[in-house]
Amino acid sequence: MLYATRGICRPAMKPLAAAVVALCALPALGQDNAMVLEEVIVTAQKKSESLADIPMTVNAISGDQLNQFATFELTDLEKLVSGFSINGQGYDTEIAVRGMGTDLDAAVSPRVTIYWDGAYVSQERGLFAGLFDLERLELLRGPQGTLYGKASPAGAITMQSRSPNMEVMDGYVQQSFSQRGGSNTQFGVSIPLIKNELSVRVSGLYSQDSDDDVKNLTTGKEDTDYYTGGRVVVSWVPSDVFDLRLSYTQNESDLDVDQVLYGSGIDYEDRVALGGDNSWLESRSKYTVLEMNYTLPNDWTLTSVSSYQEDQVEQFLDFDFVAVRGGTQDVPSDVSPVINTELRLASIGNDFWDWTAGLFYAESSSLTGVDVQNFIAPIPGINVKTYTTGPATNDSDGWGAFLHNSFDFNDAGILTVGLRYTYEDRFSEQPFETQAFLLQPDGTEVGPVQVITRDGVALEDQKMDEGAWTGTVKYQYNVSMDMMVYGSYDRGWRAGAANISGRAQPTEFGAFDSETSDNLELGMKWSLMESRGLLNVAAYYQTYTDYQYQTNAVSFRQPEIDGGGIGQTDTVVNVGEAETMGVEAEFSYLIDTNWLMSISASYNETEFTDAKGVPCTNGDPIADVEYAYNTCDLTGEPAGRMPQWSGVVTSEYSLPLSRIGSEWYVRGLLKAESSRFAASIDDDLPGYAFVDLYTGLRSQDGSWDVFLWGKNLFDRATLLQVKPIPPVLDPVNSGTVETGYIEVQNQLAPRTVGVTAKYNF
Repeated sequence: MLYATRGICRPAMKPLAAAVVALCALPALGQDNAMVLEEVIVTAQKKSESLADIPMTVNAISGDQLNQFATFELTDLEKLVSGFSINGQGYDTEIAVRGMGTDLDAAVSPRVTIYWDGAYVSQERGLFAGLFDLERLELLRGPQGTLYGKASPAGAITMQSRSPNMEVMDGYVQQSFSQRGGSNTQFGVSIPLIKNELSVRVSGLYSQDSDDDVKNLTTGKEDTDYYTGGRVVVSWVPSDVFDLRLSYTQNESDLDVDQVLYGSGIDYEDRVALGGDNSWLESRSKYTVLEMNYTLPNDWTLTSVSSYQEDQVEQFLDFDFVAVRGGTQDVPSDVSPVINTELRLASIGNDFWDWTAGLFYAESSSLTGVDVQNFIAPIPGINVKTYTTGPATNDSDGWGAFLHNSFDFNDAGILTVGLRYTYEDRFSEQPFETQAFLLQPDGTEVGPVQVITRDGVALEDQKMDEGAWTGTVKYQYNVSMDMMVYGSYDRGWRAGAANISGRAQPTEFGAFDSETSDNLELGMKWSLMESRGLLNVAAYYQTYTDYQYQTNAVSFRQPEIDGGGIGQTDTVVNVGEAETMGVEAEFSYLIDTNWLMSISASYNETEFTDAKGVPCTNGDPIADVEYAYNTCDLTGEPAGRMPQWSGVVTSEYSLPLSRIGSEWYVRGLLKAESSRFAASIDDDLPGYAFVDLYTGLRSQDGSWDVFLWGKNLFDRATLLQVKPIPPVLDPVNSGTVETGYIEVQNQLAPRTVGVTAKYNF
C-alpha cells in the first residue's frame, strides 16, 4: 500500500491478503476533506479494472512495496500475504495457495502458475533468482480456467517488469547491506530515444547472502547464495492505435543447498549439515517477451503476447546426507526452447456486453541428465562402486481457445461467463542404466562386473495426449455504492505426465493421469467509514478428482545392484478425491493522515476424501522384493502442507520533519501461523509468530530513502518442512545403518539485520 499525508502521496506499507492494495490514500475533495483509500487498478482479467469491481480475490503488490519490506527474493513474498506459501529449497520448492501447491521438481504444470510480462512461464525457478525493478505483482486466488495459458487450479501469479519512462530520463540506485556478509545492489534507468515514441529501460541486480546461516560441519563450508540479473525493456508507441513492448531478462543463481539435519544430538536451531560433499544448485534463465497491441477502427483491441524462454539448471546433491562415502547425484537440466504465444481480440467499453476471445499455443523441449554414484558392500570386505545414468527427455506442445464474456445488467448486476478448451501432447522417456565396478584397495575400478537397464517410464506411458474444457461463471451485485458481493463457479484442470526421477524407482510410478477441480466461492468487498476503511471477505470450497498428489519420502526396496537397501522417492500419483475449503479476510484502515494499519487472516482446511492404496512410508517392514513399497489409506488425512490459520498485521506511522525536508517513519510486520501437518513424519510441526521492523528517514519529494531493518527480530526458530532420512548403506561392512537424523527441508530464517539506501533521479 502507499501512505499519504495531506496533499502528499508517500510510499508505505501493504495491506496483505484477500483483495486490496491501496496505491495511494489521497485526501478526499469533499466538504469534510476526509482522508480516503484510493481505488487500485489491476489487470487480473487481462484489462485494467478497479480491484473493488472484479469478482475474485486478488493481492496486488507494487515494486516499491517490495523494496519497502526489503523483499529481495521471490521466497520472501509469503511473509507479505496470508494463506500463501513458498516452501522448500533447490529443486524441491513448492508454491501453494489455499492449501494446495506443487513442488517445482514434479514433471507437471504447477497448481499455481506464474506469468512474466504477460507470458506463461513453464520453468519458474529462474524467477526465484532475485527480484528487481518490478512494476507490480498480482496473486490471483482460485482456479484460472479461462483467460490464462494454463488452467491453474489453485491460482496464478502475474509479474510485470517496469516499463521505460517515455518522456524523461529517470532511474534509481539502491544498495542494501546485512549481517553475515549480505549485499544487494539494484539499479534501473530509463532513456527516451524519441520522446513519447521510443524509450528503453536497463536494469540490473547483484546479490549475495548467507541469511540461512547454514554450515557444513564435515567440509567446513558456510552456505552462501549469489544472484545476478539484467534486463532490457523497449517500448515503442509510433501511433495512437499501435504499441509494442519487448523485454529481455536474464537471471543467474549459484546456491549452496547443503541439507540441514536434526536428531541424534543435533538441534535444528544449530542449522548444520553433515554431508561429505557440498551440495549446490546453479541456474541460468532467459526470458524474452514481445507484446503488441493494435486498436481497430471499431475500438476492438488486438493483442499478441509471444515469449521465448531458456532454462538451464544443475544440482549436485550428497543424497546420503552424512559423512560416509555413500552416494552423490548430479542432475543437469536444459529446458529450451520454451515457446508460447497468445493472440486475443477484445471489445472495450460496451454498455452491455464486453468480451475477450483468444488462441494460445505452447511448445517445449527438455533434456535432464541423471548421474548417480554409489558405494556399497554386498558382503563385508567386498567394495563396489555403481554408476547410474538416467537421461530424461520431455517434449510437449499444446494449444487452447477461449472466450470470456461480461454482461452488465445495470442495477441487476454483472454476469461473467468464460469457457476454454485446452489440448496437450507430451512425449517422455527415461532409460536407466546401472554399471557396477569392483573396487580394489588402492581405489582402482575393475569391470563393469554387472550392467542393468530398465525404462523409468513404461512404453505405454511415454506418449500422452488429452484435452479438457474449463471455465468460469461469476455473478456480482452492488448492494450499495460502498458494497459489492459476488458468487462464482470455476473449473480447473491439469494434464497427466510422466514422473522424471533422480534415481530408478518402481515402474508403476512412471506416469500419472490428469486432474480436474471444481471451485465455489462467495465474496464481499466493502468500503466503510467514509472510505477510510476497506473490508474484503471470501469463502471457498474446492474439490479435486484424480488429485495429483506428490508423495513425501515414500520408502521402497532398492535393487541389489544399488545395495538392496531402502530408497526414497517423492513421486506424483493420482488419489481419488481431495477437497479444500476456507475463508480469507482483510481489513485496512487509515487511522490518521500519517498512520495506516492492515490486518489479514486466512483459514484453510484440506482433506483426502477418497485416498485408498496411496504409496507411503508407514513404519511397516518393506518386502524383500526389488522396488517393493507400502501403501496406506489416507482418507481423512490433510491433503496439503499449509497451516490452517495464517495472519499478517502491518502498520506504518510517519512524522514529517519539514525543517529538513524529510520525514521519519517506522513500519512493522507481524506474521503468525498455526501448526501444520507433516505427512513425512505423520505429525504436526508447531506454529509460530515473528516480527519484522523497519525505521528510516526519507525525503518529502521522494528522491531518497534510508532505513534500517530487522527481519525475524526476536530470532524465532521453527520447522516448516521436514523429511526423515532412510537408513544409510554401510560401504565397508555391508548392510545399512540408522542415523536417527531428519532432513530440514525448510525452516524460519534466523534474525537478519540490515540497512537499505535508495536514490531516485
